[in-house]
Amino acid sequence: MADANEKYEELKRYSENLSHELLTPLTVIRSKAELLLQSENLSESDLNNIDVILKTVGKLSRLNRGLILLSKIKNDQFIDREEILLSEVISESLELMEDQIRHSELSIRIDLKSPTKIYSNSNLVHILFNNLIKNACIHNVKGGYIKVSLFEDKVIIENSGLRNEKSESDLFHRFTSGDDRVDSLGLGLSIVKNICEKLQFKVKYTTQEDIHFFELHFSK
Repeated sequence: MADANEKYEELKRYSENLSHELLTPLTVIRSKAELLLQSENLSESDLNNIDVILKTVGKLSRLNRGLILLSKIKNDQFIDREEILLSEVISESLELMEDQIRHSELSIRIDLKSPTKIYSNSNLVHILFNNLIKNACIHNVKGGYIKVSLFEDKVIIENSGLRNEKSESDLFHRFTSGDDRVDSLGLGLSIVKNICEKLQFKVKYTTQEDIHFFELHFSK
């Protein structure tokens, strides 16, 4: 048993080191590709190839940041606690997604009248709601809606979308996306699950036809 734990810790350290080591080469590749864009006499094929490189590097960078974040959550690197007004956190998360909301012509329905406060880690709570709101935006339909309701002991985020064939347990697994149309890393809900476990919140996903619900219960 001790040997297995030691091997697990060694593998975890290797993964963490690998994620950090990838940051520099990814930055170099992006920088060189951006310099190439400034070259003269580039053909349409050249421009398309550079665009593919930049998009791929961007996706790898987001993936790497997500894996580093998951590692930090699991290793208890977010320990500070403070009083947090949830209505402010939710409003800030919606503001961050304004461009996506406008692009997808989504209507926003919010009920944040409850002055709910919790005592928790501010960074993790912001990351949690950013991921839930982002998920509701990108896994939606043109002209759809997002509804956020804040209660004394829970938050319900409801959004339109396509029917989901994946189970709740599958959705919260790493690298699983609920919508194959979306160029998603599949890390967002895994991050949500890990944060909830760390903060002792409960998150539940349900669906009714093409309407999706994420219900978040928290200890105050």
